[in-house]
Amino acid sequence: MFARFSLFPIGVLALAGCQPSSVAPVTPVSLASLPHHRQLAQLEKAASAVLLAPAPAVSELSSSASPAFGPPPGSLADLYLDFLKGARPKRSLLVLEPQNTNNPFFAGCARWMKLYGAGSTAFDSGTTWGMADDVRRARSWESLALERGRAVQLARGLDVSHVAIGSLQKGILKYQVLDVSAMPSRVVGTFSLGGTPAQIEAGLPRLTRQIAGAAGASNVAVPSRVGFSTSDLAFLGSLPFLETTRSAISPAQRAHLTTLAGTPLGAMFVGRVSNIGDPVRGRAVQTLVAIAPNNALAGAEAAMKFEGIEAPRRVAAMRALDAKFPRNLCVALGNAALRGQEEDYFAQVHYAEMGVRSAPDCAFAWYTLAEALNGQADQKRQGKYYQEMTRDQKIEVAKLYPRALVAAWKATQLEPGDAAYWTTLSDSATFAGDANWARDALARALKCDPSNEDALNWGLQVFQPKWYGDAPSYAKMARIAVENGRGESLDVDALCDGLKKTNQQSLKRPLLQILVKNEPDNEAALIEYSNALRMETGDSKSSLPFARRAVQLDPTNIGALGELADIEQHDMGQYAQAATLFRRAANLEPKNAVLWVNLALALAKGGKLDEARAMALKGRALGYTGPHPVWNLVGLSPDGSTDKPAVRVKAAT
Repeated sequence: MFARFSLFPIGVLALAGCQPSSVAPVTPVSLASLPHHRQLAQLEKAASAVLLAPAPAVSELSSSASPAFGPPPGSLADLYLDFLKGARPKRSLLVLEPQNTNNPFFAGCARWMKLYGAGSTAFDSGTTWGMADDVRRARSWESLALERGRAVQLARGLDVSHVAIGSLQKGILKYQVLDVSAMPSRVVGTFSLGGTPAQIEAGLPRLTRQIAGAAGASNVAVPSRVGFSTSDLAFLGSLPFLETTRSAISPAQRAHLTTLAGTPLGAMFVGRVSNIGDPVRGRAVQTLVAIAPNNALAGAEAAMKFEGIEAPRRVAAMRALDAKFPRNLCVALGNAALRGQEEDYFAQVHYAEMGVRSAPDCAFAWYTLAEALNGQADQKRQGKYYQEMTRDQKIEVAKLYPRALVAAWKATQLEPGDAAYWTTLSDSATFAGDANWARDALARALKCDPSNEDALNWGLQVFQPKWYGDAPSYAKMARIAVENGRGESLDVDALCDGLKKTNQQSLKRPLLQILVKNEPDNEAALIEYSNALRMETGDSKSSLPFARRAVQLDPTNIGALGELADIEQHDMGQYAQAATLFRRAANLEPKNAVLWVNLALALAKGGKLDEARAMALKGRALGYTGPHPVWNLVGLSPDGSTDKPAVRVKAAT
C-alpha cells in the first residue's frame, strides 16, 4: 500500500472501483408531467423497489484489488516505525476474572485486585481500565474469565509481562500467576482464598499483595480493608466496563453507582456511564486523584474519562505521575488524553509516542497515536482541501498523515478484530490519498462489527463524491448504514446530504423508513422521515406519530418542534397547538427570527392578529426580511415599507 499512496492528493477525488450497486436502481420519471395520483404511484413503486431489494454485502464496499499494505524500506513510514522502537518495561500485571462461576461477587473481587494490584505504580507499566475488555469484545469472547491459552494471548496482545488467571473450585478462589514474557509462559505463583463471601472479601488485600509479589512488585500500596459490602462488590462486578447501547445499565443501577462514586472502585465506573451529573462525576475525580500518586490506573482513568470535570486536579495528578513514571503506559495514555482534550495535539502525539515505546505490542497505544497524528494534521489543515492549503500547510500535513496511516495500520495488525482500529485506518488513508485502502479498511471495520456507528457514519462521508465514491457506491453504503444502524446515532444529515449530492433523493424516504424501524429513538431520522413522508405523499396523518415521537424524545429539539408545528398548522389546521409548539421553540432560541415569524403565522390563522403582528415585528427586527404568508395577514411588509394597521380578518378554520 505504501508504495502506492501519494502524500498529496488530499482534496476532492472521485475514483472508480466499486461494483455495480445491489440496491435496485430507480428509473428516472418526469413526475411533474404526470397527474398527482400517477406521481404518487411512481414514488411508491420506486420506494418499494428499494425496500424489497436485498441489502448489499459489506464486501461490496471494497475495491476490486488492493495490494498488501506495508511500508517500503527507507520510506518515511518505515523510518517512523524505527524511530518508535523502544525497550519494553520489565514488569506489568493483568488480573482476570475467575472462571467456573457466574456470581458477580467474584468478578467484583477481581476488579478490586486489578485496581490496587495491577494499577500500582510499583509496576513499570500497565493497561488502562477498559483496555482488556476492548480486546475481549473485538475477539468476541464472552467474558474476561479466561482459560490459560486465551489469557496468554490477551496478555501478550496488551504487552504485559504477567497475567493472573482465576478460578473458583469448590468454593475456593484460586489465582495462578503466569510470566508471559517467557517462551513458553511459566507459572510463577499459585494462591488461594476460601471461606464465606465476607471472609473472601476480607482476604482480598493479602491475595492482591501475593499476586503482585509473584509478578515482581513487592511494595504495592494496597488498603488493609476492601471497604465494600459483599453486595456492593457484586454490584460493581456486574457492571459493563463501558456502557453502550448494547450494554446499557438500568436507572436503578445508575442510582446505586452514584452512591459509590466516593470509593475508588466505584469511581472507576462513573466516567464510563452516561447520564450521571457533574457533581457526582466531580466527586469521582477527587476520589481517583487522591490515590493517583500510587496508582497510575486511577490517574489515567481520571484523565481519560472525565473531560471538563476538575481539570486542574486531573492535570496536576498526571504531571506528577509523568515526572516519576514516564515509561508507564497508563501514564502516557492518560497524558495523551488530557492533551487531546486541550487540543494540544503536538503534546498529545509526544505522549502517544511514549505509550507506543512503552508497549510496542499494544494495539490501543498505536490507535491512540494514529488519532493524535490525525488530530494534529487536521489542526494544520484547518478544514481546507489540498488545493486551498498554503505551501507550508501542504508540507506539514505531508509529514503527518503518512505517520497516522502507519500507526493505524500497526493497530489493525496487532488487533485485527477491532472495528475502531480499521475505521481509523480508513480515516487516515482517506486523508493520505489512498482510495483503495480508505474503502477496504472501512469494509473490514464493518465486517468486524456491522453495527459500529463510527464506521457507518464515516462510510456516509468517504463514499460521497467529494472523496472516493459515486452514486452506485453511495447507494450501497447508505443501504448498509440504515440496515445496520442500532445505536440511535447514525448521522442522518450526512445520509441525506450524500443522497442529494449523488442525485439520489428518491432513495431518501425508503431508506429513512428502514432506519426509523431499526433506530426508533433516532430523533433526526424521525424528523426527516416525517418531513419526507408528508412532502412526497401528502400523508400528514401517517407522518404525525414520527414527529410526535421526536418531540417526546427531546422536547427541546428545535427541528422536532418545528416539524410537528408545521404538521399541526398546515396539514391538520390545529393552529393553537402549532402556536404552542412554535412559541416553545422560539423561547428556546430567542434570536431565531424564523421561529417568531412562524409563530406569528400560527397566531394569525388562529385569529389572534394583534399578537401575531407583534411576533411578526419581532421576527423582522431580528433580521427576517424574506417572503412569508404572514405579512399580508398582519398588514406588514418584510422590509417595513408598507406597514399599515392589522386587518381584521376572520380566523381561518
